[in-house]
Amino acid sequence: MFRPFPCDTIHFMVRLFYTVIPAGSPASPGPVPGTAHARHHEAAWRLLASALHREDPERFPSPDPAALPEIIRTERGKPCFADKDLPQFSLSHSGDLAVCGIDDLLPVGVDVQRIETRIDTEGVSRRFFHPKEQELLRSLSDKASLRETFFRIFSAKEAHTKRTGCGLSEDFNGFFADIDRSVISDGRDGRVIDHLYSNVIRPDDIPDLYALAVCLPADFSVPEIVRINL
Repeated sequence: MFRPFPCDTIHFMVRLFYTVIPAGSPASPGPVPGTAHARHHEAAWRLLASALHREDPERFPSPDPAALPEIIRTERGKPCFADKDLPQFSLSHSGDLAVCGIDDLLPVGVDVQRIETRIDTEGVSRRFFHPKEQELLRSLSDKASLRETFFRIFSAKEAHTKRTGCGLSEDFNGFFADIDRSVISDGRDGRVIDHLYSNVIRPDDIPDLYALAVCLPADFSVPEIVRINL
């Protein structure tokens, strides 16, 4: 179901984990307490805690997110552990999925997007996509392929801004996702500014397709995507 990252020279391996968010999962305090967004946000943090506990129970003795070591934010707002010897991580959720990516050394960005059928791909891409990305979309006549490619590009751009910590403050037109070459490139001179994993996934027990992207500032692989049931 999942394809490995096509890369000849591997320097890093990002561990990816996902969970299908159970209906009615417990909500956490947040901007909209008790809502689906709060429940999904909480599920993403529970996934991270469970993944770290699974990998290293000595340093992470509990799968409870409340037991995680101190978490701070960088100057750009990216969450990370205060202890610099602990792994880097990134979280995302959309629809019925929560995803987390973990790397021991480098800042990582992860994004997942449910592939929606009702979206103005032309309008959104004209506003937020680089001309090269818009050109790629215009070349696709099949609607299903167009939607899939649109969301793969969108998730790649989101993953890049999560990796850098800039978020929505970064100019989405100022860089482009080259999903064929598995890189993020500067929109002005074309130099590579991130390495990219981009895929479309569909777990067996949910009906929707999802675009999944991971960014790291070096060549990397995703050996597998591990499911954790919360």
